[in-house]
Amino acid sequence: MMIYPAKIGALIKRYGKRRIRRIIPIHSTVDNFYLALVFATDAGMYSFCDAIYGHRVKRDYAAMVQPWPDARPCLGLILLTAGRCGAGLISHEMVHAAGMAIDINLDRKKDEALALKVGHMVSQFYRSYQRV
Repeated sequence: MMIYPAKIGALIKRYGKRRIRRIIPIHSTVDNFYLALVFATDAGMYSFCDAIYGHRVKRDYAAMVQPWPDARPCLGLILLTAGRCGAGLISHEMVHAAGMAIDINLDRKKDEALALKVGHMVSQFYRSYQRV
């Protein structure tokens, strides 16, 4: 059983199995990891984000990476919903997470462009691969 840093653990406990379907550790290195939280619904994920930020957040994203620098060895959270776990979206969010893990320092526009491009390319691959 994994021991979560206190802040993250408290939020996960508060939202519980009713809203969070799966918790998946994604290791960046042997010593550092992200927690991928797969929510049952978009509403559950947005509500969790509201709790993180302390106010109502925009509802204009399908997933997100939330760095958590004061919770090492956990680098942050990758927030997803069960109905949107396709290869393109997952790889898109993993690009953001990897960039943060190695402190690549791309500006926001370039970081998003890279994530969109990788997500699109991976999605194309899997659509073609699954037809074979």
